[in-house]
Amino acid sequence: MLGLRGSIRSRGWQVAMAAGTVIALAGAGTAAASARPGGHAAGARAGLVNAPASPGTAGAGPVPASVSRIGSWPSASAAVCHFVDIIGARGSGEPAGGKFGGLGPPVHKMISVIQGDLKKAGFSYSAFALNYPALSVDVLKPSSTEVAAWISAPIDPAGAIAALVVYYDHQVKKYLASIKAGVTAAVSKAKSLHHSCGATLLVMVGYSQGAMVVHQALVKLSGAVANCVKGAVLLADGNRVKNTRAMRYGTSLARGEGIQTWIKQTAKVGPTAHDVPRYAAGNTASICNKSDYVCDFNFFTGIHWKRGFTVHTSYAVKHNNGSYTYQPVLSRAASAVGGNVVHDLQGHLGSCS
Repeated sequence: MLGLRGSIRSRGWQVAMAAGTVIALAGAGTAAASARPGGHAAGARAGLVNAPASPGTAGAGPVPASVSRIGSWPSASAAVCHFVDIIGARGSGEPAGGKFGGLGPPVHKMISVIQGDLKKAGFSYSAFALNYPALSVDVLKPSSTEVAAWISAPIDPAGAIAALVVYYDHQVKKYLASIKAGVTAAVSKAKSLHHSCGATLLVMVGYSQGAMVVHQALVKLSGAVANCVKGAVLLADGNRVKNTRAMRYGTSLARGEGIQTWIKQTAKVGPTAHDVPRYAAGNTASICNKSDYVCDFNFFTGIHWKRGFTVHTSYAVKHNNGSYTYQPVLSRAASAVGGNVVHDLQGHLGSCS
């Protein structure tokens, strides 16, 4: 903590901007042909658009970090491995259960596109939803005392710094803990799937906080498990770095970076920023639109945070009848990843090498 205080004291205006960032965060809120022998558990068949089975109970509060199967094609016996296993991580505040099987609308949409490519080519798959906390950004809502202290930073910088440190310790850390739980669950599930079916390819998909979970999990994986990760889609990734080596989609410029990356590089708060690892970069799609508050954060975006959150929540828009409209970029990016996975399967007969 002494190190944190020291680094913050040495960065006056950056601290003020970081404080503005968390105020804005608090104010906005957010919203699974032929198969190979092996050992995956059986799963109910899931449609390519709506997976009815779902883990957990919506509205029941944070749930333990775990993974639940949400469907497969074709239906498999307990002695069957699929060609591809897909792990999905929902965004902040999205329910662990419900219509989208614990994936949330954007991740469910992107996984359905990948599933469609695999099914069309005759390759079986299974999909799993990370049942991690995915805490809402409401946890970042500061107290009125903290807000007052940050606003008065030009007059009382020491008081603003002290309030920011307390805020980070008591609220931001809860959000980071949610991400950490998701990363642990994702890494554990990838290892478990590889242990059960060593030739099955792995694909990971995440949105917002879920994209950060997938991003950090990719960084942590190594060896034989990493060799099996053949695709990933990161939508609105708060860990995005400038000039990422991932395939870029959306309207954000190459120099755009995620909010956690920005905070780390300015106020030196949070984990060190890392780009997606080289083993995954060739088939990782990073989707981000210009001024997205989470994945394209900068001074301008911080000032116009309401616009930034409108961009961030516009990838999947819910209508009054309960249906959703998805930005075409989600399908384009997911199809690129799915097509590359199919190509890998056709070229290497499903090998992880």
